[in-house]
Amino acid sequence: MFGRKLRPRKFLVIAATLPFLPAACTENTPSAEATPWVGPLRTEHWVGAWTQSPQAPEPNPAFPTPPPPFKDQTIRTLVRPTIAGKQVRLRVSNAYGQRPLFVGAAAIAVRMRGAEIDGGSWVNLTVGGDAKFTVAPGAFAVTDSVAIPLRSETELAIDLYLPSDTGAPTWHGQAQETSYVSTTGNFVGSTSFPIASSVTSRFFVNGVDVQTSDAFAIVTLGDSITDGYGSTVDAHQRWTDHLAAHLASHPHEPRRSVLNQGIGGGRLLFHQIGTGGLARFDRDVVAQPGAKFVIVALGINDIGLPSFIGRPEEEVSAAAIISGYRQLIVRGHEQGLSVYGATLLPIGGSFYDTANNEDRRQEVNDWLRRTAGSRDGFDAVIDFDAAVRDPNDPLRLRADFDSGDLVHPNDAGYRAMADAIDLRLFEPIRRSDDRTADVGRESTTR
Repeated sequence: MFGRKLRPRKFLVIAATLPFLPAACTENTPSAEATPWVGPLRTEHWVGAWTQSPQAPEPNPAFPTPPPPFKDQTIRTLVRPTIAGKQVRLRVSNAYGQRPLFVGAAAIAVRMRGAEIDGGSWVNLTVGGDAKFTVAPGAFAVTDSVAIPLRSETELAIDLYLPSDTGAPTWHGQAQETSYVSTTGNFVGSTSFPIASSVTSRFFVNGVDVQTSDAFAIVTLGDSITDGYGSTVDAHQRWTDHLAAHLASHPHEPRRSVLNQGIGGGRLLFHQIGTGGLARFDRDVVAQPGAKFVIVALGINDIGLPSFIGRPEEEVSAAAIISGYRQLIVRGHEQGLSVYGATLLPIGGSFYDTANNEDRRQEVNDWLRRTAGSRDGFDAVIDFDAAVRDPNDPLRLRADFDSGDLVHPNDAGYRAMADAIDLRLFEPIRRSDDRTADVGRESTTR
């Protein structure tokens, strides 16, 4: 994808240690199919700055009551892009809609506090120059670009006025962020937003892209642990938030955004509470503007969820999960992505804790660590399990990292996960004729 063949690279397993430094690492020959990204970037291009995977509005164990339709209401959605840019555009998704989604008006503004916006910052959004637009069932729309004063970690408020009955809405159930639904009427761009209800879900808003010449995206494909379940609502404490903060605090060109494509209850192989990872990989990873790296953090729900929700026909082996990983690796490499894996967190004492489940978790983690960087495995593996397990009882989460269910970390646990990631994984490979050394791929035990 990027032209000339590069020098062989070394890959590693990243274990929990001091932030940003590799610990016990294994060095292997990279997959022959891997096509490393060569930097730096020079031309203006679009990069995803924030995203959230859409979900179907159907009953499931986490949300037994699907979200109701909207009609003649305005939704104010709050998002926080992880990088800034000169121009901004919005993606509106009707991925699971059963009827056309008619948007009567849309706007974007800098958020101040609560539902309040900076009245001088809001800008109307259009699609093809039209302030009103329709998104077909199963499709998404990209708005025209607008200029807005956007810095890294600036919170934005996105308004959508929905005059017609939307039907059951495409949504993201566990957003860990508050959004606001208005009373009846069009309140797009209103500084005094009349709140009928507040929710910790998002509707229709799928992504925010920025235009830049010096950035690329890291996509995280995961389940509720990537989605941030158990973290403090509105506090930006997911491991992906901490990773974005670490990257921002270590200035580097190109800059790196972090796109969270976690879904609560998400699995690699089957669909439940969200489309499976194999099925949504093209949409949620490959299609993301500026994507160069992906971290796959899926598998624990493939192990634990079937018995927990009473679907024995969906039980899968560790070998089936590993086969699914291999599929994502091949598909990612075909698109020029570096594909990283993550070990599965402890489940001891939790609702997933059975001998069979633990055996499969250990088998998957052993494969992840053993094959990292080889032709058979991920380009590198991030050892989240080592980052959060109890050193005195390694089958369980550390007590001070537990959100309360012995599966999902709390804020401190998510921070520890991010601290276990070596930032050099996301540095470009330099060509030898650039007279710069290869970086980010050659790490040794220290």
